[in-house]
Amino acid sequence: MRLLINTIMLEKTRWSDRKIEPDLVELVPRIAGETGYREVEIWQYHISDKKLNEVEAVKAAGDENGLRFPIIGAYPQLNLTGSEREEQMGLLKHLLDCADLLGVEVLKVFGGRVNTADATEEDWSLSVAFLQEVLDDADG
Repeated sequence: MRLLINTIMLEKTRWSDRKIEPDLVELVPRIAGETGYREVEIWQYHISDKKLNEVEAVKAAGDENGLRFPIIGAYPQLNLTGSEREEQMGLLKHLLDCADLLGVEVLKVFGGRVNTADATEEDWSLSVAFLQEVLDDADG
């Protein structure tokens, strides 16, 4: 069994501003040197606002310190329509670009902000269509 650390564990003000301090690229050497972990699951919000060159810097820091990034935990809102859906699509596509640069093997997707018990048939249909479009685009 492999154990990894999730970057959400590194937040000082968990769930409030979705930021870790210092920045992830600065934390990588500390994670490798002080914790003994060799793999890091990145929480979407700790990478999704970065430019691709910043993501490359995180990957380089991981390579230099013997850390891999096999998983990103993502929270896209899958059941939206219209311009809100397009905005979410753009955010998820950027996240997939980040995942590619990091060598991510698993994108763990949590289906938006509707509780499973409260999801309607329309929520499910929109969510499946959203993910299918993302997969089709990634495959192409």
